[in-house]
Amino acid sequence: MQNPNEDTEWNDALRKLNIIPPKEKEVTEDDIINLVEQTVQQKTSGKNLDEMTLDELNEKEDEIDEEEERLFEEYRSPLCSLVNQHMYNLAHKFPETKFLKSISSLCIPNYPDKNLPTIFVYFEGELKKQFVGPVALGGMNLKQEDIEWMLKQIGAVKSDMEEPPKHEIQDMMSKAVRDSVLNNDSDSDGY
Repeated sequence: MQNPNEDTEWNDALRKLNIIPPKEKEVTEDDIINLVEQTVQQKTSGKNLDEMTLDELNEKEDEIDEEEERLFEEYRSPLCSLVNQHMYNLAHKFPETKFLKSISSLCIPNYPDKNLPTIFVYFEGELKKQFVGPVALGGMNLKQEDIEWMLKQIGAVKSDMEEPPKHEIQDMMSKAVRDSVLNNDSDSDGY
């Protein structure tokens, strides 16, 4: 099956006939800034921020609606962005597996942000495994190969990996000693 996100004449024709959904517009930093500015303008009802009291500003801040907050939260979390990029790449690598992405509050109402990112793995309608929160995914050191291995272990992808990826462990003590020796050699103070 052809990738429905590619820009091709065939996909354009399918979108025109509503056979495949329209392409998602990528949210840029400018879009987020414009959204914030529009929200502030709407909430202040034409009143400049300079003219508002501290209480009025606090009220306006509290009125930001939940969807906007979720949008901002997604882009505030670098780990969510990292996982999203890895999952996008894995979706291309394993087209026989269906990868879905959703905003947490739309998928599960009142889902706590502390549990993000979360990966649910289903097979034949049953939940097989869930990876909840940064610790379960290995934090910012997470590599695409790590997710691939986790998905292979539960049978979600047919990977040719035979063992879990090994990450180089750095000897921080030796590195610190080498760095300090290098820095001392370059000092001209004589200390």
